[in-house]
Amino acid sequence: MADALELERAGIPALVVCHDTFVKTAGEIAERKGLSDLMLAVIPSDIIHETSEERVRELAKNIAPGIVASVTQAKTAREA
Repeated sequence: MADALELERAGIPALVVCHDTFVKTAGEIAERKGLSDLMLAVIPSDIIHETSEERVRELAKNIAPGIVASVTQAKTAREA
């Protein structure tokens, strides 16, 4: 999280991948640091116990486009 905040301050698009149970905390930290628009890629917390390759691939397929978009688009485009 600290690295993503530092990168964003430097003008480098960044995001945090976090479990769904940490979304509120991550948002609060980002807001306190003045970066309330920090991008979060949220994954279900139960994925850490997942052993099905198919389920993990499905998750990756669902979140990958958002991750790519958040780090390749200009900040002004993300805010729109």
